[in-house]
Amino acid sequence: VLLCVFVGKMQGAGYSWLVIISPFLAAGGLVLCCLACTIFCVSEVDENAGLADFDTRVNEATAAAGYGATYDGGDYTPPTTEQAGKQQQQQEQQSVPSSS
Repeated sequence: VLLCVFVGKMQGAGYSWLVIISPFLAAGGLVLCCLACTIFCVSEVDENAGLADFDTRVNEATAAAGYGATYDGGDYTPPTTEQAGKQQQQQEQQSVPSSS
């Protein structure tokens, strides 16, 4: 049908080009509407769901393999910049030979 309308327009028919491109505009609008619904109507996935169960299973598997439990947070505290500065000064003092 579209091909017949296009050929008729090329032969001098008196209707507008809008009549020819309107089906393409409607199809494009439908595609854009579907994409918008897909993007904006999808529910959000909880990324943290199941992580506790995953960590438990990993710990069980490593314990069963003889590696012990994986790191669970424990009581580790990273060094502060003050502690790092003191350690660096101690290392420098130990590496510098005394002049006496």
